[in-house]
Amino acid sequence: MGKRKQAGEQPPDDTSCREWLARKRRFCTQPRICGSDRCNHHQPAEEHQLVECPLCGDRMRHDGKRLKKHMNKCNAAKKADYTGCEFFSQDLNAGSGSDDDAAPDQKSVNAEPSRAGAGGTLTKLTPEELEELCGRVRRVYSEWIGELGEDRTEDPALAEAVWAHEQAYEGAAAERPSEGASPEASSSRKLGRKALKHGSQSIQIATQLKRAGLLGGQFCYVEFGAGKGGLSHTIAAATNDSALHILIDCGTVRCKDDRFHRREGYSRHRIDIKHLKLAGFKNQMDSRAVVGVGKHLCGQATDYALRSLIDLNQSSLRVAGAAIALCCHHRCGWHSYTGKGWLTSVGFSRADFEYLRCMSSWAVCGERPQQETEGATQGSEGASRRVELGLQVKRVLDMGRVQYLKQHGLDASLLLYCHPSKDHGSLENCLIRVQNKQSPCTKHKAA
Repeated sequence: MGKRKQAGEQPPDDTSCREWLARKRRFCTQPRICGSDRCNHHQPAEEHQLVECPLCGDRMRHDGKRLKKHMNKCNAAKKADYTGCEFFSQDLNAGSGSDDDAAPDQKSVNAEPSRAGAGGTLTKLTPEELEELCGRVRRVYSEWIGELGEDRTEDPALAEAVWAHEQAYEGAAAERPSEGASPEASSSRKLGRKALKHGSQSIQIATQLKRAGLLGGQFCYVEFGAGKGGLSHTIAAATNDSALHILIDCGTVRCKDDRFHRREGYSRHRIDIKHLKLAGFKNQMDSRAVVGVGKHLCGQATDYALRSLIDLNQSSLRVAGAAIALCCHHRCGWHSYTGKGWLTSVGFSRADFEYLRCMSSWAVCGERPQQETEGATQGSEGASRRVELGLQVKRVLDMGRVQYLKQHGLDASLLLYCHPSKDHGSLENCLIRVQNKQSPCTKHKAA
């Protein structure tokens, strides 16, 4: 530390900024601007007229056009554009702290899940209290869930259709993937095993849609947490670009796969799912039944998405079903969680929910051999039992979501859709599959 401090106190060279950074205990390393001994960020306001962006707060030199150019592409401006749109409704899907999931109050909509880890929260429990909570988890899991169904195979005809469409995107130079590899390997071969793994998961989700009768050109697909758009890209390939697609994401991403679908009926919107009103897309949906999809929709976002689908199903439009791969249960929040009523009915309180939320990370945090040799972790659970219990906690939380959907007239179930492997599948390999048995047939027929 002493050497680092001594080096930082040396004056910079003749091209570096001479601003002293007290917190970092060194000079700024950014290059000076012409005619000054400071960089652009550390220019005194009295020497150069600095203006502040009214949207994001960034400072910049005022030269007439610079601020206007910045505001045209400011990310804060893009994010605020949706507040007046038909599909924006403040905190529509935020939920509430009450068990009956009534209209949200101001305190509940601003609540965020704690970032405290399992060690930070579960240490409040004595070994006896933790053992009693683990016993309740096992009992509820045994009574309500048991062994989940597994369907980890890809539909051969669907895989071939996706490959044919992928080959058209890549051109004649694309090489056919090897036997047993994902049809998306043509675009993944340059990106390595990680992209191939995600492509395979997308095909497996599309396979579950097909087996549930939810894959076809007569639907409008809404992808929650779309990211790069890989899942919608796969579904578009499987339906020969005949379906409508609405991609939802709250962040800025590369949108790599959107470049293949620059057409009417394929749109992306940047908005938080918490404020999403799907009925606002009525004109884009063209009276088609809606299918919600998502691959590893994180924590609270899953509950927001389920509420938005229920809200749409209660309007003049109808939800045909959904297929959402679940993950990040430790990022769930009590106010946003859709299964509060069921969870309390089986014997868990709001305080227990916070413990369950932390325990869910045990399933994917990896085994700890040093704790296994000691014989216990957190007082009573060995490393292997810890992983098993973490998986059971995840499924208990997911069952609350299933019961919420059933209470609103939808048929929902949990399914293991891919291998629980980091290399060839995902440790978060559970899918919630939803069907609306009473969904009316739409006027549009599959192409």
